[in-house]
Amino acid sequence: MEISALIIALSAVVVIAAAVLTADNGLPLWASLLACLAAWPLGSTLLGIHVLASAVGDSTPAEWGVRIAVASTATAVLSFFLGKGLGKGRRADHADTMAGGS
Repeated sequence: MEISALIIALSAVVVIAAAVLTADNGLPLWASLLACLAAWPLGSTLLGIHVLASAVGDSTPAEWGVRIAVASTATAVLSFFLGKGLGKGRRADHADTMAGGS
């Protein structure tokens, strides 16, 4: 298996996992856009590292796979802080519901 194909496959796994986490946490659209804008310089920096740059080579799909994986990861991480899925409020609501409250 060629290394750029492996990078594309791993990027797809990261994107799918991050999408599931982000959807579960309910991140606002503005925060998703902010994460994508912030991920562009980080992805370019990663692609500038010699080890990754030599592995990706001239493969444009692999470069975009890395950039999209970085954006997805940034969005998923941001969803943990700004999302409504894993916060204390949801745990408290769940505990209140289990206790018979409204």
